[in-house]
Amino acid sequence: MITGKLTPAVMQRSVQRVLQRAGVYKPEYPAKSRTGIWRQGNSLGTLGGELDRTPDMLLAEAAALVLAGGAVPARFDLSLMLPTACSEEELRSLMEEIARVVSSWEAVVTEVLCQVSDAVNRPVFTAVCLGESPAVRPEETRAVREEMALVMAGTPGLGGTARLCQSRQEALKRRLPGRMISETAGWMERLQLRALRRMIGEPTADTLIRAMQPVAQGGVFEALWDLAARTGLGLELDLRAMPMEQEVVEVCEVLGVHPYRLNGQGAVLLITDQPKELCRRLLEAGENAAVIGHVTAKAVVVHNGEETRYLEKPQQEELDRLVQGAQIRP
Repeated sequence: MITGKLTPAVMQRSVQRVLQRAGVYKPEYPAKSRTGIWRQGNSLGTLGGELDRTPDMLLAEAAALVLAGGAVPARFDLSLMLPTACSEEELRSLMEEIARVVSSWEAVVTEVLCQVSDAVNRPVFTAVCLGESPAVRPEETRAVREEMALVMAGTPGLGGTARLCQSRQEALKRRLPGRMISETAGWMERLQLRALRRMIGEPTADTLIRAMQPVAQGGVFEALWDLAARTGLGLELDLRAMPMEQEVVEVCEVLGVHPYRLNGQGAVLLITDQPKELCRRLLEAGENAAVIGHVTAKAVVVHNGEETRYLEKPQQEELDRLVQGAQIRP
């Protein structure tokens, strides 16, 4: 492709038409919210590298931030910076994948910007997700206080583990069953957090959820750090209480990856003063849920059996570290 803005002909047949056939291209989607409140989530990443995040992961990351703001994802605005080596066939295939993921979120695409540049050697993808908040939320209903419960919903590490199974199959097959690897590689479909999406759309969501933090890049440890920073309070938790799946543990062990610093998409952290009711509703909807700790005055204290530690500042994402060939950290 030649540098500059994508030609109108290519844009129409390999971008807009692909999205239209999937039923997700809605440039006429209302820009104004019925309640006047839009929540926004952004994600940015390269595509096509050895352990780059996939469109599933990038779109889910932006959508999860909208959920954390108390809204249901409704629309995506997308931009692509393409290398000159990218063919129109590759672009069309990428847009088909994006259309599939957007459809799985029951959302639409309202805008797509595409540019070709010789400054990049693989596609750079930006997703902006917008969701309409059902109502104005009085601050006092969202206040977080000490002793409130910390709940994990979903399963941490789904996205990162699926990506490892997609890109490191040969290394994993020497130690793990091939069927387990192929099934785990398909976990991207579990990033949609459907039960939580339904709950956020209900009028009672505010009374159950006081704060929410998606687990994404940097894994569980970075999400805990960010949640404590947002609330200005501390957290105390037990890692053994998290609903971690055995496949995550085994893949991380084989590849020398820290499971709590691996991309943790597939889970969210929730603060609530009604933990039993929140967990009950999530479990009944088919989502993993468990109380893993509580809010404290300061610091993040992590228990793991008899070991207790204070959480350190976030470190490098495990997928990035693995690409660079660094050794596993304690």
